[in-house]
Amino acid sequence: MGQASRKLAHRLRHSRRGTQGWRQQGQHDAVRIPKDVKNIHHLVEHEGYDPLHAAYIAAQNLLSFFAESVSTFDEFDAYCDIVGAAEDAYMPGGPPFSPLTVSYFTTWALFDVRFGPDQESIVTCLLDVAELVCIAPLTLDTVQHFQGSHMGT
Repeated sequence: MGQASRKLAHRLRHSRRGTQGWRQQGQHDAVRIPKDVKNIHHLVEHEGYDPLHAAYIAAQNLLSFFAESVSTFDEFDAYCDIVGAAEDAYMPGGPPFSPLTVSYFTTWALFDVRFGPDQESIVTCLLDVAELVCIAPLTLDTVQHFQGSHMGT
């Protein structure tokens, strides 16, 4: 566990939200998980996605939400500096438009960007605190498989 993960874990352990999971936090706080962050069951049963595609969508949505949530913390300043500069350079609103897709850029930002003294990524931080934020086992398994098969820079 790197420095950013340790600070995040400490923050979660000492917050009311940290021990209740993100979905339950909405019952106690004004912060709500966006409605477009759907679980695998919903994506398969209500939207008709193939189960493997649904697992991918749920994992990417969770990771994006996690990145947005933690990026406001001081321990993620280095991450924000790297991704912010890259977004300005490679994902301009156009014209000219970037040859990179949003999906490719997002995957790079979540899995490949290493930051801080321990060279962590957003995904390694999530995996380090997964138990504290009560991630469903199937989604966690998907994230772990995704981590093992990302682009790798």
